[in-house]
Amino acid sequence: MGSVVAVVAVVAVVAVESPRAHHRGDEERLWGADTQGMSTSTLIRIMFKGSRMRHITHILFSILIIVGIYEMCPSLKLYVPFVYATVLAPIGALVPDLDHPHSYISQNWKFLSVVIRKTTPHRGWTHSLTGGAFFTVALGGMFWYAHASTLNTIPFFVGYVSHLLSDSLNPTGVNWLWPKSRKKYSICSIRTGSHEEKIFQGIVSFGIVGLFVYDVMFNAGSLLS
Repeated sequence: MGSVVAVVAVVAVVAVESPRAHHRGDEERLWGADTQGMSTSTLIRIMFKGSRMRHITHILFSILIIVGIYEMCPSLKLYVPFVYATVLAPIGALVPDLDHPHSYISQNWKFLSVVIRKTTPHRGWTHSLTGGAFFTVALGGMFWYAHASTLNTIPFFVGYVSHLLSDSLNPTGVNWLWPKSRKKYSICSIRTGSHEEKIFQGIVSFGIVGLFVYDVMFNAGSLLS
């Protein structure tokens, strides 16, 4: 019970704090604008202001999907512990943005980001199912080498796909079928850092809390037991 309360509290804090990053359309302004003539301070403000909200949105959305899957199929805990899944899915949800020099994960995994960015522009192959398969197989190799269960790669891949899904809500879209197709698919027009993203983030946070409350009330808190 205490573990459930702790997780819900973390989600609530994230949901309350993240709207402070409120700049509308920062990513689109940076990548779509003519930067010639802009001052250095303006470029830095566009690149960094609001970046925190973007990665938190991906993290929360991946957690929502994982919690929902485990709530529907509790037996999955026999193969991949729920706590492992809630760690691996958010990591998977951040990895696609290694192709962006100022993303949250690129700031922490700088060398890997530099290597990845030499092979692709932003929302290139890392934002595709092929990219998801590549990183999942690579992670599976590390698990195998460490004599750990390769099934732990499943929540990582789920988190990776959740990133593609949430980015598909952006008008820029995602190149899901690279390299077979170069078409980018977009199903909505929620711009990065916009008020609509705040609303989406709130809905996702509410969904996570709701699933945990449901689990406590009707399944005796089985997810974290």
